[in-house]
Amino acid sequence: MSVVIEGSHGSTGYGGDDGCQLCGHRCGVDRRVERGRCRSGVVPVLAAAVIHRGEEPCLGGERGLGNLFFGGCSLRCLFCQNHGISQADRGQPADAAAIAEAMLTLQGRGAGGIGLVTPTHVTPTVVEAIARARAGGLTVPMVHNGSACETPETLARLAGAIDIYLPDLKWADAAEARRYSGAPWYPQVSREAIRIMYDQVGPIAVETDGLASNGLLVRHLVLPDDATGSADLLAWLAEAAPGCGLSLLRQYVPMHRAVDDPRLGRPITDGEYDEVVEFAGWLGFDPIFVQEAGSTEVGVPDWDAPEVFDWR
Repeated sequence: MSVVIEGSHGSTGYGGDDGCQLCGHRCGVDRRVERGRCRSGVVPVLAAAVIHRGEEPCLGGERGLGNLFFGGCSLRCLFCQNHGISQADRGQPADAAAIAEAMLTLQGRGAGGIGLVTPTHVTPTVVEAIARARAGGLTVPMVHNGSACETPETLARLAGAIDIYLPDLKWADAAEARRYSGAPWYPQVSREAIRIMYDQVGPIAVETDGLASNGLLVRHLVLPDDATGSADLLAWLAEAAPGCGLSLLRQYVPMHRAVDDPRLGRPITDGEYDEVVEFAGWLGFDPIFVQEAGSTEVGVPDWDAPEVFDWR
C-alpha cells in the first residue's frame, strides 16, 4: 500500500472559523495547525488494514470484513482494547488516495465489505476516500464502525457514502460517560447520532444469502455491574430505531486503565450477560447476535502481528 500525502489534505471540516466540530467534544481546534481532543491533525493515521472475522456473521460472512483501523479517537475509554492505537501514536499517515487504495486491496483479497473502525475524527478524508474507491471499482458494502459520537454535521457528510452503520452504543448516564470515557455529553449526542443514522439507512436489511446489504446494526458491550445502563439503552433503542439489528458483545476483559478499577477490574459474569440477552429478546430485537462464553480468550488485538486478531 502506498502512502502519499498531498496538498492541504482536506482542511475543510478540520479547521476554519469554528474549528473542528466532528465529534461531541466540538473542541473547536484548527487541526491544520494543532491536534484536537482526538490527538489527531488533518492527516489520518492508518494503524491496520486486515481481514477481520469472528463477530457479526451478516457482515462479510465467511469472507470477513476488510477493516481499516484508524489511529486516534474522540473518546478516552478506560478499558479500550484498542488503546494501542486509539490513545497512542501508532500507524502510518495515509491520505484519501492511500485509504482508497487500501479499500480496493482488501476487496481484492476477498473481503465481503469494508469496515471503517473509529473513523469519526477523520470523516472528511474518509468521505473523499470512499468516493475515490467507488470510482476505482469498489462494490462491496461500506460499514461505519464508530462510537455514536458524531455530530449531525458529520453524519450529513456521510449520507449516501455509508451502507451499514455499526455504532457502539456505550453509556446511558452522563456521569458514567464522563468517568469512563471522558465524554459527559455522550448520552445526548449518541442518541441523536443513532436517530440520524437510522434516518439515513433504515432498519437492517439481511438478504437471502444471510449478508446485510444496508441498514443500522448497533453494538453494545456488556460491562460488569451494569456500568453502561444496558436496559435503559436497549429500551430506548427499540423505540427509536425499530427493525435495527443488535449485537451484544460478551468479550469484555479488563484492559488498559480498567485493570485496577473497582467496578470494571473483572470480566462480566455469565449471569450479567444472559440477563441483557434475555431483555433484548423481550424487547423484540431481530436479529440479535450473541457471543459464546470464552469470547474474552480470543479477539484481543496484537498490533505487532500481521493480521492483528487471532480468531480461532
